Amino acid sequence: MSVLGHYCHQLKDLDVSFCSYVTDSGIYSLLISFDDNNTRRPDLIKLSIIDTMVTGKGVQVCIRSQ
Repeated sequence: MSVLGHYCHQLKDLDVSFCSYVTDSGIYSLLISFDDNNTRRPDLIKLSIIDTMVTGKGVQVCIRSQ
């Protein structure tokens, strides 16, 4: 997830539904990555996390990253 967040800044839609290894820390790594001391975020419009290990805390990270 951190690799996607770091290198795929133009990513618009990501579906990781039913991936049981996706967790809150993975979502954080995806949405908040650092590049040469600057915070960079992918341009995600839609993130599907149905039936993953993401908790309410991870969802809050998603909402706050907007």
